[in-house]
Amino acid sequence: MMRTFIILLGFALIFSACGSSKPGENDLGNKKLFRYNQTGGLTSLDPAFANKRSNIWATTQLYNGLFSFSSNLDVHPELCREWEVSEDGKTYTFKIKEGVRFHDNKCFVKTNGKGRDVVAGDFVFSFKRILSTGTGAWIFNDKLLRGPDGNISDTCFVAVDDYTLRVYLNRRFPAFLQILAMPYCFVVPKEAVEAYGDDFRANPVGTGPFKFQQWVERDKLLMAKNENYWKKDQDGNPMPFLDLVQITFIEDRNQEFQQFEKGELDFIANLSDASKEKILEKNGEIQEQFSSKYSVEKVPYLNTEYVGFFSRGQQKPFYQS
Repeated sequence: MMRTFIILLGFALIFSACGSSKPGENDLGNKKLFRYNQTGGLTSLDPAFANKRSNIWATTQLYNGLFSFSSNLDVHPELCREWEVSEDGKTYTFKIKEGVRFHDNKCFVKTNGKGRDVVAGDFVFSFKRILSTGTGAWIFNDKLLRGPDGNISDTCFVAVDDYTLRVYLNRRFPAFLQILAMPYCFVVPKEAVEAYGDDFRANPVGTGPFKFQQWVERDKLLMAKNENYWKKDQDGNPMPFLDLVQITFIEDRNQEFQQFEKGELDFIANLSDASKEKILEKNGEIQEQFSSKYSVEKVPYLNTEYVGFFSRGQQKPFYQS
């Protein structure tokens, strides 16, 4: 059975298409292709710039970090196999999983393009890079160890050995593992960053379940299965199960839904008001005439918004005499 998905703001609707796609329709030969559309404009495949949903969703398929969030937003280890926190809460020691490899890429000159193993020094490089590159410096700025001059210490991140990383904070911060689960903290290889420079945004090299294949900006992104992916399912089967992921960037939600209805997309991230009225009841349930085509499951959807105010001088309502 082909599964298709729609996510609505505030909750997620998971649709199972019972008749819109023929068996094997999304296969390229024996290769299984998953297609979804992403609105909002993908701007970079560099996790240092993962500050919007479109960037986050794409980079999450290409990279891993020490930790990740589960479906109920608990933190669980990814590339970290064990960790310790000092009694004062200011020193974190992480043991890195061995045998995790970066994607094959020509930037690895010493290994003739074969991806090398990830080591603790890669996290030191990646975390220091966050402080000077991209949009994520704020996750570390008020937390890391500082020197006598008040600046962040150069020794706040230390590779004790190839598979031991130590991080020093300037104060106890109980949610630090949650910080490390953010996409900003995905590990990247120094060789790729140096080889591609600013073009690393369009030449990603990570450790994730999929590896970069092609990006035609504002048109489509294609990612292929990472045959060397380190993760297995609960039965010991190697992941991922898909061979290819294709992301398109249709901004018009009505056009997007038309592609979905025709079976040319397996997942869309939202619905226009017209599309909602067409297939959903006011309470969010699927309309009866679509019940044989789609089944729907509601799950929580994380969303954070804020409103900022700027006041000049003595203007009300922020100034009280």
